[in-house]
Amino acid sequence: MRSHLLKSFDKSDMSVELFGHKYDAPFGIAPIGLQGLMWPKAPEILAKAAADLNVPYALSTVS
Repeated sequence: MRSHLLKSFDKSDMSVELFGHKYDAPFGIAPIGLQGLMWPKAPEILAKAAADLNVPYALSTVS
């Protein structure tokens, strides 16, 4: 009997579908309250980064 534990593995797929959209990762950027006080335009910067990386982004209600 041969072991199949060390067989070659070409590619992993971490994509997930959420609300009808397919994202590249099963995690995203969580809402961070008052992030604009820590860094100017932080919500816009994080939203652009999430869009560029195709991961979910949740905007804080405080933003």
